[in-house]
Amino acid sequence: IMKSTKLFGAFLLIFAAAFLSTLESCKKDEDSDSTTSVSKTGLLTSSAWITSSMEIESNGSTTDMWMFLDDCEKDDKVTFNTDKSIIADEGALKCDPSDPQTSPGGTWEFNADETKLEITDDGEVFMFDVVTLSSTALVIATTEYDSLLQQDITYRMGYVH
Repeated sequence: IMKSTKLFGAFLLIFAAAFLSTLESCKKDEDSDSTTSVSKTGLLTSSAWITSSMEIESNGSTTDMWMFLDDCEKDDKVTFNTDKSIIADEGALKCDPSDPQTSPGGTWEFNADETKLEITDDGEVFMFDVVTLSSTALVIATTEYDSLLQQDITYRMGYVH
């Protein structure tokens, strides 16, 4: 449970504390209507992502963690910069008024085929599957084995523009 707690805590730190309940973008591909397509890097770095929901799945059961977050966590943002840095933003509602509005959130990198997003923060590396990445939605997920519970736990986080 310590590993899961640490991973969950890292999500909250890195991504400013809020996440997904599986966002599925419309099946219509906006890029297919235009003559130019935007790269996944272009989509990821186009503007700040506002946290939208978070789920944890284990043993075939899914728990919506979004409802347990405070409003001051639900408006948090994350920006993936073109220089591969990440900036976490407290959003309009700060949980602690003395916290800085923005803070470094580590660095990011795609794998070769841009299906995985690697986040490095404070020397720790986290690998996420890119479930959805469009001009309006980002969904990432990771699965970790919890040795105490003796089962896989999947974390899914979502963001919108």
